Amino acid sequence: MPTGIYKRQPMSEEHKQAISNAHKRSGFMPSLKCLELSRLASIGRKHSQEAIEKNRISHLGKKASEETKKKMSLTRKGRKLTKEWCAAISLGNKGRPAPAGCLTKDYRERMSLIKMGHPTSQETRIKLSKENCHLWKGGITPISRALRNGWEYRAWRNSILERDNYICQECSIRGGSLHVDHIKPFSFILKKYQIKTFEQALGCQELWETQNGRTLCVPCHKKTNTWQTKANLYEE
Repeated sequence: MPTGIYKRQPMSEEHKQAISNAHKRSGFMPSLKCLELSRLASIGRKHSQEAIEKNRISHLGKKASEETKKKMSLTRKGRKLTKEWCAAISLGNKGRPAPAGCLTKDYRERMSLIKMGHPTSQETRIKLSKENCHLWKGGITPISRALRNGWEYRAWRNSILERDNYICQECSIRGGSLHVDHIKPFSFILKKYQIKTFEQALGCQELWETQNGRTLCVPCHKKTNTWQTKANLYEE
C-alpha cells in the first residue's frame, strides 16, 4: 500500500447519520482512552456559531434522563466557573423570563436543602444590601418592615429561640410554629426614639435587648395584649 499523506474527503450528513445509527444498533461505546484523546484534542477549540445553533436546535424539547443528570453532576463536581464565564451567563440571562415552575414549592424546598448548613456571612449580606442589590428601590419600604427583614433582626430572633430552647413560654409546648414576641412592642420602641433610618435602629440598644423578647406559639401570641394592632394601645 502506498505511503504518504492522504486528503480525507469530508463525510456527508447522510454518511454521518448512517454511522451514528449503526453504533446505536450495535451498542458501541468508545473506550476511555478514546474519550480522553477526544477531550484533549478539543481543548482550546471553539465551536462556530453555526455549530452552536445546530446543537441548540437538536436539543430543543429533549429531557435528560436521571442517569444522564447524575453523570453530568459528577463531571461538574469541583469545577469552578471563571469570572468571564459567570459574566457571559449573566448577560445571556438578562431580560429572559424565569423558567416555568422555578418557584414551585418543590423547587424552593430543594434550594433550601442545598443551602442548609451554609449560612451567608455578615460581610456578604452587607455587600448585597441596599444599593448593591438589584431589587433596591431607594428605600421605599417602611422602616419597621425593613428591620424585620434584616439579618440583625433575624440574629436577635434566633438568639431568643435558642435561649428558650424552642419552648413556648406560656404553654410549654416545644417546637411547631413559633413566634418571638416583643414584650415591649417593636413599633412602640421605634416611636419612642423616633427611629427613621437603619443606622438609628442599629444604634438603639433597647431595640435589640434579648430580655424584651420571648418565645410563644401562635395561639398564645394571639392572646397577648400586643398582638398585631393591639400594640398601638400599649403604654409604658
